[in-house]
Amino acid sequence: MVVSAFCFPLSVLFNTMTPSVPYAQHHRAPLLGHLAAFQQNRLALYHDTAREGGMVRLRMGVVDVYHVSDPAYIQHILQDNQRNYGRHPYGQRLLRLLTGNGILTLDGEAWLKQRRLAQPAFHRQRLAAFGETMVSAALGLAAEWQQAKGATLNIAQSFSRLTLQIAGKTLFSTDISDPTNRIGQTATYGVEFARDRLVTLFPALLAVPTGLNRRYRAARRAADALIYTLIQQRRAQTDKGDDLLGLLMQAVDEETGESLGDEELHDQMMTMLFAGQETTANALAWIFCLLAQHPESAATALAEISSVLGERLPTMEDLPNLPYIRMVIDEAMRLYPPVWLLGRRALQADRLGGYTIPKGALIAISPYAVHRHLAYWNEPTRFDPLRFTLEAQATRPRFAYLPFGGGARQCMGNRFALMEAHLVLATLLPRVKVRVSEGYRGEPEPLLNLRPKGGMLMTVEERIGKI
Repeated sequence: MVVSAFCFPLSVLFNTMTPSVPYAQHHRAPLLGHLAAFQQNRLALYHDTAREGGMVRLRMGVVDVYHVSDPAYIQHILQDNQRNYGRHPYGQRLLRLLTGNGILTLDGEAWLKQRRLAQPAFHRQRLAAFGETMVSAALGLAAEWQQAKGATLNIAQSFSRLTLQIAGKTLFSTDISDPTNRIGQTATYGVEFARDRLVTLFPALLAVPTGLNRRYRAARRAADALIYTLIQQRRAQTDKGDDLLGLLMQAVDEETGESLGDEELHDQMMTMLFAGQETTANALAWIFCLLAQHPESAATALAEISSVLGERLPTMEDLPNLPYIRMVIDEAMRLYPPVWLLGRRALQADRLGGYTIPKGALIAISPYAVHRHLAYWNEPTRFDPLRFTLEAQATRPRFAYLPFGGGARQCMGNRFALMEAHLVLATLLPRVKVRVSEGYRGEPEPLLNLRPKGGMLMTVEERIGKI
C-alpha cells in the first residue's frame, strides 16, 4: 500500500534510533526530506534508492520509512519473521474504508481465522468451475472489439468492465458490470476514492460531503444492503451455490468449528472485489500494450495457442500446455506489477543483515523497484518472456520476483488472477488485434495499483479468426 507521510501514527513520528550499521542515505531536501520526491515521482524514488542499497532510510517529512529491496531482507520480513511485521497503518485504514475488516486489513488470530476459512475456496479444483465464466466474458469483449474495428479504444476501461463482470459472476453469480449496478459502482467509485487519498496531501474525511465522497457513500450503502440481502437469501436456501459467496458460506474451520458470520462474509466479498478486479484489469492492459509493442512475442504466443487449441476455446486443463502465455503474463507483471508497493510495520525491534529495525518502524517494499534491479535482472527494462523459463527462474533469488507479495500473506487470489489472465489471453489473442495509438506513451500511475495513466489508448485492427 502506498505510504503517506501525513497519516502515520504518533508512535513513529519522533523515531530517533541509531542503526548499528549505517543506512544508505539518499539525497534529500533539508526540511521535507524525500517527501517532495515521493509526491513528484514515487516510482523513480523507489527505483533509484534500491540501487543505493538493500536497506535505505527515507525521511518523509518527520517520519522515517525503511525501503527494503534486497530479496534476502524481503524474505525475512514477509516470510521468515512475518509475525513481527503487521499491516502498514495508513494502508490498513484506507482499505478498511473500502472493504471493512477483510483479510487484507486484519492481523493476528482474526486474520488467521479468515485465511483458513477462505483458502479452500481458491484451491485449483474449485477454480476450474470459474473457467467457463472467464472465457465467456472474454468472448463478449472480443465481439465488442471486432465491431469496433478501426476505432481507438481505451482498453484499460474495457478490461475493467471485463474483470468486473467476471468478479460479479464468480463472487455472487450476478453481472455487476452494468454502470447502474450499485456493487459495480462501489468498485468504480472506490478506486476514485482511494486515488484521491493517495495523491492529496490532506484528503477530506469521508464524512465531508465532497462530490466524490457523496458518490462513494451512496453507492456503498446500496451495495452493502444488496450484499447483505444476498447473504440472507443464501442462508435461507438449502443449496448455498457454487460461487465464492456460497463456498465461503459453507466453509468451516476444522480447528475451531467456526464459520463466517454475515459481517465477515460481507467484508470478504468486498475484499475480493477490490483486491482482484482492478489489479487483473491493469495487468491485462499492460500485457496487451507490451504485446502490441513486441510483435515477435505476440507471434510466438499466437503460434502456441494455434498449436494447442486450433479453433476451439481454451479450458483450465489447457493452461499447462500454454507455457509461453504464462511467461508473457509473468514478464508483464515484472515490468508493471499491479501491486507496486507493500507496506509493513515492525511490531517489535528486529535485526536484519546487521541493521537494527526499531519497534514501530515503517517498512516499504517496492516490487516495481526489485523487478527492475540490475543485480537480479539483465537489461531490466527490456520485455523478454523467456526470463521465466524454469531454468532462468532457478538462477534468481526467490524474492526477486513478488507480484503477489510473499510468505503467509501472499495474495490468496493469485491462482484465480493468473488463471483469469491466462484464459482471457488465450481467448482474445486469436480473435482480436490491437496496436498502440500514435503518440501514446503508456505511462504508469502508481496509485492503489499500478495503472496506465489516463487509460490506455489502442486501435483495433482486423485479425483472422472466429468467435
